[in-house]
Parts: sequence; C-alpha cells; structure tokens
Amino acid sequence: MRAPRLLGLLAAALCLAPGGLLALESGADFLDAQIPARPAAMAGAFAAYSDDPVAFLWNPAALGAAAEPMVSATHFLSIVDTEFDQASFIQPLRIGDSKAGMGMNVQYDTTTNFDQIDAAGNDLGAVENYDLLVGGSAGMSLGGTMRLGFTAKVFDSRLLTYEARGFAVDLGGQSDVTDRMTLAATLMNLGTQSAYDQVADPLPTNFDLAGRYLIFDADEEMIQMGAQLDRPFSTDLPITLGVGGEYSYRRTLVFRAGWLFGTQLGPFSLGVGFKWHGFSVDYAYNSLGDLGMTNRFSVSVELGTLFQRLGWTVDPIQNGRPSGEEAPVHVTAPAWEPGTPHVTAP
Repeated sequence: MRAPRLLGLLAAALCLAPGGLLALESGADFLDAQIPARPAAMAGAFAAYSDDPVAFLWNPAALGAAAEPMVSATHFLSIVDTEFDQASFIQPLRIGDSKAGMGMNVQYDTTTNFDQIDAAGNDLGAVENYDLLVGGSAGMSLGGTMRLGFTAKVFDSRLLTYEARGFAVDLGGQSDVTDRMTLAATLMNLGTQSAYDQVADPLPTNFDLAGRYLIFDADEEMIQMGAQLDRPFSTDLPITLGVGGEYSYRRTLVFRAGWLFGTQLGPFSLGVGFKWHGFSVDYAYNSLGDLGMTNRFSVSVELGTLFQRLGWTVDPIQNGRPSGEEAPVHVTAPAWEPGTPHVTAP
C-alpha cells in the first residue's frame, strides 16, 4: 500500500498548486527540455528510474537510490540552430540508516545564426540570446522502498535587450512496489519568473505519473520498460503519454526505443548506448515530424569505479564520518612517492 500513499501525497500537492498556473500559455519552455540521450531515446518516460546520473532531472527522488558519485554531460543541436548543453553530478550520502543523495545540474542553450535586421534590410549583427539554468537537488530513501526528493533551480533568460529571471522547484516520489516494479509521481517547475516586457508568463508546470517494470533480468540480457503520463498546467498543451524501453546485452550494449502519444510532432525515438568499466556513451534520435529530427550524445562516468581503477582508496562515508561497508563512497588519493606520477584527487 506504499504506492497509493505516495500517489495520494503527490496528488495533494497537485491540488494545492496555485490556480494562476492554469494559464493559456507558458514561458521558460527550456525548463521542459529533455536533454540527456538515454531518457530522450525512451520518449522521456523516465520519472520512475533511479539508476542513472541524470534520473534526478526527471524525479529528484531518484537520488535516494544513488549508489556512487557520477557525472554526466550532454550536447545536442536542436531545430533552428539551437544548441543545448547540460552537465550534472550526483553524490550519494547516508543520513542515519537511510540512503540519500545530492545532485547538481547546469543547463545552457543558445540559438546561433540569429541576426537582427532593421526596417531598411541592414544586418545589425547577431542577437544575444541564451537560457541558463542552475539547480540543486536532494533525495532520501524512507523505509528502503520509498524515496522522496526536492529540487530548487534558478534561471536567467535573455533575448537582445530583454531579460527574465526566475526560480522553480520540483517535488517527486518513487515507490518500489515489487522488486521489478516502481511507481512514481512528480510535480515539476512550480515557481515564477519576471517579465520580459510587461507581463510575466507562467512556468511550464507539469504533473507526471510514471512507472517502470523490469521484464527480464539475467546475467547476459536485461529488458525493462517505462511509461509516463504528463499533464501540463497550460491549456494550450496536450496531455501526453510516453512509453519507452531498453534491451541490454551483457550490461554493455543497449538498444532503446520510445513512442510519445498525444503530440503533434514526430512521436518516435530511438537510441543506443555503450557501457564499459564505468564509462557510458549514449546516443538518441528524436523525430520532430515536419520540423525534422535531432541527434544527441551523452557521456557519463561512474567516479567510484574510475577511482578504484586508478588505485585510489575508496572509503565509505556516513554523516561525514567513516561507517559500514554499505555506505556511499568517499575517495582518498594515495600519498605521492618520489619517482611516481603525482595525481591529485578532486
């Protein structure tokens, strides 16, 4: 009965959302940009996952299952020459007997070949434009099968001489109903922003319900799938349902596919991933119908695995002090000796 309690909690948060969010249009659409490749290849149906360094971007509760420090970075070129870059970092923690984690995220996008032309047809040069977002997240496991999380983020958006700034929060929960099934709910982008000119648009706040199911898990092969229902608080945007899955061979080569129902753009996505000794490279192809398509690449590194391969000592940490073997890791570089290369741990 843990899952009904979780969904009831998030539904209550939905009911408490300000009525002004039910607006005809929303601003700061870059808050909804789903940049990393693995989730993008599975139609964004990722709020119930917790095994990826970017999972907390879909649901901060995923940090309650963080196993080791990880970093991730993504770059892709979208339509109309808009470039997106994103980087994130997660660090597992332990609070008492409970697993926890923290995460940080930086996102930046800009449109190139965007020139200003005056009434006489003169080219006045490139238009300065960008969106910059910085966020911090925390998540914690409650009772081993339920996780809750929170994200706070600030952003700055500029177009020529106009600028808007704002902040938003994300709330999320996950519940492991069985060893194979996880249910999740999130309330994303709840906040406000200043006006570019005279009137400030509402943020693209969404309420999501999601699930993940592990279909098959063996030494050489694994198949899992997820589904996510996205209910925007903007009446001009449709409710969408994303369904995606992945097949993993020997935990090394991964194939992914997804389908997004309810969108007027191209609905399908494909992807492939390769993982080796803690390094992962992922690719995603997303169709956008008549607008074309996008390709994106992501790279992630399991820092604990990398440090161990470098011969660094990995000590567990609990509340800032050494603890038992199951605690998250803290890395200490070995002392330098004459005649050996000198490496300093971050």
